[in-house]
Amino acid sequence: MKNPNFITPILLLILVFVLSSCKGDSNENDKQNTDKSDTVKTDTTNDNFKLEEITIDNQKYEPAPDSVRNAMNDLFDSYVALCMALSYSNPVQAQGNGTMFKKYLKLVDDKYLVGKGALADWKDYSEKLNSLSTHIETVPDLGTQRKSLSEFSKLMFNVVKRYGLYDKDAYLFVCSTALDGEGGYWLSDTQDIINPFGKSFKTCGKVIEHVERIP
Repeated sequence: MKNPNFITPILLLILVFVLSSCKGDSNENDKQNTDKSDTVKTDTTNDNFKLEEITIDNQKYEPAPDSVRNAMNDLFDSYVALCMALSYSNPVQAQGNGTMFKKYLKLVDDKYLVGKGALADWKDYSEKLNSLSTHIETVPDLGTQRKSLSEFSKLMFNVVKRYGLYDKDAYLFVCSTALDGEGGYWLSDTQDIINPFGKSFKTCGKVIEHVERIP
């Protein structure tokens, strides 16, 4: 007759081995899913959003009043936070930054926008910025967020150039190999490369436009 005290340790060893194997497989799957999410570079979401291609504005403008430029600073800072979230491949944080951007967008008081076409331009810009930030806010996919960010960035550059920032520089970068070779744009308040388009593009980027600070 078999000794039950001998059988029990063997069964326990087998159980521990099986559980360890399952945990290892789970960790490996999680790692693969994380790696996969960071390398997605194309828009895979099937929705009704149409991404409009934005043209960079090369005109020169008079800066807006201080109160407007202060509001633009807050808007710009919330945009930079969005870029940082995408540089860390964090789509959930990027969604939150999209929400925050929309809040600052509403705080821009357009009654102070005087001068030729200033108010009309802002209404057009703000509508498009709201649409793009809403898209990033509602779509938890890195590839989609990054593709939206590129056009978002060119539009944001036009806004900064049109109205100015208060005592802050803005640099427009491009990484020509991002987004499957289409090229990805982003704005920063520093000349350091902080690429929001994924780990494989960490050192890719060059400054193509610069809006100098207005004291």
